[in-house]
Amino acid sequence: MNKIFLTEERNRLNLKAKDVAEFVGVAIPTQSNYENGKRSPDAEYLAKLTELGFDINYVLTGKRESLSLATQEKVLIELFRQAPETVQRHILAGLLTQNTPEPPKGNIVTVGDSNTGNVAGRDITLK
Repeated sequence: MNKIFLTEERNRLNLKAKDVAEFVGVAIPTQSNYENGKRSPDAEYLAKLTELGFDINYVLTGKRESLSLATQEKVLIELFRQAPETVQRHILAGLLTQNTPEPPKGNIVTVGDSNTGNVAGRDITLK
């Protein structure tokens, strides 16, 4: 276990070692031993870290998980995460309705095969 990765990941999440130790159920000296590379944590400890948002792949290997995203996709994700919740909701709503035709605005005139139709909700007959 490389001590740098566990400590670095904890710092990225703005967590104190004491808080992590309490959450995962280990003594503070045990947490310190993990972070200093004196002991290696077990799978149960690592699983609990994921509940705090730890990137376990990074903790173990020093490499961030990558989904092979294009630069534009990475920027979009980062900006979305930084946006207020209301903006996030608008973005999601826009993406979810992008294939839905926008309802027409104003007075709508429809005429069928015959000379009858509907204007603004009223039936009409053309002569």
